[in-house]
Amino acid sequence: MQIVKLGRIALGLFLNLLAVWIGTALFSSMLGRGLWHPHSIQALLRVSYCYDLFAALLLGFIVYRLFKTETAKWVWIIVGIWFFLRATTLLGSSSSLWSQLSGIGRVNGSQAIACRNWLLFTTPFVRAMAYSLGAWLGFRFGSSTPSTIEDGFVGKFPKPEWPPATDK
Repeated sequence: MQIVKLGRIALGLFLNLLAVWIGTALFSSMLGRGLWHPHSIQALLRVSYCYDLFAALLLGFIVYRLFKTETAKWVWIIVGIWFFLRATTLLGSSSSLWSQLSGIGRVNGSQAIACRNWLLFTTPFVRAMAYSLGAWLGFRFGSSTPSTIEDGFVGKFPKPEWPPATDK
């Protein structure tokens, strides 16, 4: 039964990572990211961070409220390890860590290594932190019973009846 539990945790982490990576981007674009047309790198970063933070926070809250998955609160650890491993490899580089990971390096174009560092490491880290915070807020301030909207949506599906576990 331990293998099944570990498999469920791994699957939960994987699905939450997909929600952080793809779901936040889709949710952020649905919120109207196209309404803003920033004319500088700093403005682009502000808009991107604001939309990503809000979308990930809201998505984490919604996912936790709908599915009550504990892994949503801890997905930031995996992405944090990914981010900090990259940060440690950049410590000896000629440019500053801030310019490599904050997105400011986008001034040099989208093919610059600093731009790729921002897209591949910083953006997922920021999204995962906000997503996990949203899940934690859903856990902390959410009710133990589903709302009428959640009950109407999720309550239509019967809960599976699992046979009792036997150790053989």
